[in-house]
Amino acid sequence: MIIKILIAVLILLIVSNNISILTDYLKVSGVVPRSMGKYLVATSMAIGLILEGNKMSKFVQEFNLSNEISTLTLAILISIFIIGNLIKLPTSATLTTVGVLIGVNIFFGRDLNLSRLYYLGGIWLVSPIISILFAYSLYKLMKEKVYNLNINKAISMTATIFLSYTFGVNTLGLLNSIGVVPDTIQMVLVVISIYVGSIFLSAKVGEEISKTFHSYTVKTHTSISLSTALILEIASNISIPIPLTSLIVLSLIGPIAAKKTRIINMKNFKKVVIFWILTPLISFILSYGFLTMTYYIIFF
Repeated sequence: MIIKILIAVLILLIVSNNISILTDYLKVSGVVPRSMGKYLVATSMAIGLILEGNKMSKFVQEFNLSNEISTLTLAILISIFIIGNLIKLPTSATLTTVGVLIGVNIFFGRDLNLSRLYYLGGIWLVSPIISILFAYSLYKLMKEKVYNLNINKAISMTATIFLSYTFGVNTLGLLNSIGVVPDTIQMVLVVISIYVGSIFLSAKVGEEISKTFHSYTVKTHTSISLSTALILEIASNISIPIPLTSLIVLSLIGPIAAKKTRIINMKNFKKVVIFWILTPLISFILSYGFLTMTYYIIFF
């Protein structure tokens, strides 16, 4: 039961950390009423987790986590995200989780499936390129073929729902698979966490991402949301975790190239990208260091 509660707390933190990234455009554009955006996104995430979240369990199973190690892993992740929220750093859930899983396994002397990790690294390198190309093509297509503003907004809302759904599948599915096979009690706790995190505990961290954009048009939003969502859905079917927010930011290169104008704040863009690149390494160091310190405190 402790693991179930820790997973629910972790997902609450992750959702509150990411909700503004998924809802800001809906609120600003008036696609749906301001009060409805968070409910719409929360419901989409919950449905994605319930219907397809189990696809991510294969990745977690590669690490062979015992109940004790799962508890430690979740406690470390919760600590990292609480600190990230307090200092308003845009911490990637996926990158942090992978870094911590590696750190914990190395500390306890467990064998890592290196070929799987190399494969994961390759997917992380290739997925932004594919997403950029798709976002570029989609933006050009919409610019040439879709002129009606209401149709554009309807497509944009659909893209947001799809993106939220795949976030539930990939990222929340990954976290929900740590240590246990999800049962009815856990799913109820997690769904409650999704709604509480979305509606009542929205963190300010997402503002770091929002500040990255100078102008966020309907077509820009649709192209990056759909391209990111498609990558997440494909990756989920092969049990590969993909960092949502970093992929969204990198996908912006597609519309930038299509517009041939700068639509982002480069200073914030570089800051976010550099931080995400360093996140797995930082998470590995923090988890390994925390466990080493705890070990020496207890046994020496």
